[in-house]
Amino acid sequence: MKVGIFLIHGFMEDAELTFKELKHSLNKFGLTDYLAVSLQGHGNTENINRFNCAKCLKKVCEQYQQFKLKYDLVYLIGVSAGGTISTYLAKQYGADKLVLVSPMFEYDGTSIWYQDNMNYRKKNSRFKIFNSKNDYKLENTSRFVEIGKKSYGLPENRNFLEVKEKVYLNFAKLIKHINKKVDKIDTPTRIYHADSDEMVPLDSSLSILKKIKSKDKKMIVISGEYHRILSSEINQKVFNEIGQFFNL
Repeated sequence: MKVGIFLIHGFMEDAELTFKELKHSLNKFGLTDYLAVSLQGHGNTENINRFNCAKCLKKVCEQYQQFKLKYDLVYLIGVSAGGTISTYLAKQYGADKLVLVSPMFEYDGTSIWYQDNMNYRKKNSRFKIFNSKNDYKLENTSRFVEIGKKSYGLPENRNFLEVKEKVYLNFAKLIKHINKKVDKIDTPTRIYHADSDEMVPLDSSLSILKKIKSKDKKMIVISGEYHRILSSEINQKVFNEIGQFFNL
């Protein structure tokens, strides 16, 4: 049977940077039929300030449906917000297996994000970047940008400070929209999340784990690592486990 793997990177990430090392491992496993798509507004020839949540989702849905036509089995791998989108695709169009790495169904501060707001965090353990009660208004754009510069793998030719606020607002809308659409997912799933993730809380993975109804599901918590698991020191172990899950 012909197997294809569809890969989706995260918000403000780059497909090539995100999946570079994973692709090498897939090649070693003998699997070369994969497609790492660039989200709308994220390609090297695109302008991130033209990112639009509706256009982004429409584009990736069309790409995925075309991809599925070519294979007998299709596996989805999504990182961060790409994990959120991958879950949506699995629910809407089906998938044979689903791998989520630091999936961003929720996002809030950990000690790395808000080490200067200890008192506030003690009272509000679920402080959010975006306030959905106020039309997705950013709580603190400058703080988000500051941390993002340290955490995201942006190409060198992009300036994080030039990203307009509407981009973040569209991102928040995308996540909220998908959260409303994903439930009772029957796709076999593996979730990988680091306990020191500076971008996405563990509760994000736990929340989607509860919505997966497949008996073949597992969440692996990685100790001492951060958000970008696929480029961490233990990434090869994760790649091997993904290979086993895919029966490669």
